[in-house]
Amino acid sequence: MDESTFQEGMARLIRITNKNRQTNGANAVSPEAVGGYHICKMCNHVWKIRKSNPNPKSCPSCHSTIWNSALARKLRCYRCGHEWVTNIEHPTMCPHCKSRTYDSETLTVSCKRCGSRWEDDMNRTEVNCPKCGTISRDDIKIVPRANNPEPDDDRKPTGNPPPIGWTDVERLSEQPDDYSRLVYLNKIGFGPTEADILVRYMNEQKPVDIALELGIPLGVVFETIVPYIDAAGTEAH
Repeated sequence: MDESTFQEGMARLIRITNKNRQTNGANAVSPEAVGGYHICKMCNHVWKIRKSNPNPKSCPSCHSTIWNSALARKLRCYRCGHEWVTNIEHPTMCPHCKSRTYDSETLTVSCKRCGSRWEDDMNRTEVNCPKCGTISRDDIKIVPRANNPEPDDDRKPTGNPPPIGWTDVERLSEQPDDYSRLVYLNKIGFGPTEADILVRYMNEQKPVDIALELGIPLGVVFETIVPYIDAAGTEAH
C-alpha cells in the first residue's frame, strides 16, 4: 500500500467512525481517539500520534495551525472564486473581493433600466437582463430576498427610522453592494422599507420616484433620508 492510499483510507475511516457515532447519538470522537492517529481537517493528512508531541500545533503536511479546529474548513467565494481557509463561524466577507454575499450561489438582481428581476451568479463583469440584453454591472442592483422579496409586497414603513450618525454614513459607503448596505441598515435598526428607501436614495434615485415605486407617502421618504443627509453633512462641515 502506498502512502497516498493509506492517507485516503485513514481519512475515510475516521469520517465514517464519527458519522456513525453521531447517528447513534454519541459525540464525534477526536482524530486522536481513532486508531491512534491525527487527521488534518485542511488537507486530510493522517499521521500517528507521538508520545513526545501528542498535541501538535500544526499539521506536518500543510502546516496549518487550525488543522484540528472544530470550525476549520475551506470556503469558496461565489463572486470571485477565491478559496481560503478559516475557523471563523460566519466570516463577514471574502478576503479577496470583499463581497459580503460570497456564500450565496446566486443573487436576486434588478435592472435599473427596465426594472426586471432575475437570479444571477454575479461573477462576471457583464450580466444579461431578460429584456435589455447584455448590460454592465453598474446597471443593476442587488435585491435581498428576505427584506424585499417582491415589488408588490405589503410591507409598511414604521414611520420612525432609527438615528444615523457619521460613522454609519462612512460604513455604508464602504459596503461593496446594495445587499451589504441593506444588511448593515437592518443591523442598526432600520426596517425593510426604510432600508430600501435609503439605499435607493444612495443610488441617486429621486425621492418622488422612490415614493411612487414603493407606493408610500413622500413624507415617509423624507423622514428616512433627512437624518442621513444631516449626518453626511456633519463631517463635511
